[in-house]
Order: sequence, then C-alpha cells, then structure tokens
Amino acid sequence: MNFMIIDGNSIVNRAFYGVRELNAPDGTPTNAVYGFLAILQHLLEELKPEALCVAFDRKEPTFRHQSFAFYKAQRKPMPEELAKVAAEFFGPDGRHESDYSFYYNNIKDNVAKRIAAFLGTVHQ
Repeated sequence: MNFMIIDGNSIVNRAFYGVRELNAPDGTPTNAVYGFLAILQHLLEELKPEALCVAFDRKEPTFRHQSFAFYKAQRKPMPEELAKVAAEFFGPDGRHESDYSFYYNNIKDNVAKRIAAFLGTVHQ
C-alpha cells in the first residue's frame, strides 16, 4: 500500500509565504489555500498514494512544550490573516479532528513504524 502523510502546517506556511499574494474579491488572502492545493495535487499525481493523511499542529501547547522549554521558541506566531483563512478552509467541516495533542512528527513516526513492521519497508 502506498500511504502518504503530509505535514499540513509546513505546506500551508510554505504556500502562504512562497506564492505571490492572491486575494478573493472580498480581500481574503487565498495564496495559502491555492498553494496548498497545488502542492497536494502535484504530490497526488506524482506519487499516486492509495491513502492520505494530512496532519496539522494544534493551537494549544502539547507535551513537547512542557517537556522542552525551547520547543519552537524561535518560531514566529502564525500571521493573523493566515490563521483566519486556515481555520475557515481547514476547519471542522470535512475533516476528522483528533483530540490527541500530537504533532506531525509523532504521527509520521508512529505510522511509519507500524507500516514498516507490517510491510517490511518504508520510504520517507
């Protein structure tokens, strides 16, 4: 089985800062959504996964923040306009929101280990 796990925050931030400014008629910035979907479409067409998981960081602190005082300390907060668009586009409609306070790396590592144990190999 070809299973793809995507770090949603990484792709959204890359698209927000990497795609020229695009706005809807009401002024809402759309470059992050456009870029995210373009990258996702490219990955789906190129890799043709049979299953897909897109993981996003939770807003509230997790065990990593509690265990490591400097975890993400150098990272700038998400710009307000990106937070608003992300909440609207990637909101609860059409997605499963987990109550687990994990980050992409936790999910990726856990799933990769389980798949490797089952299939005997994993490509990262």
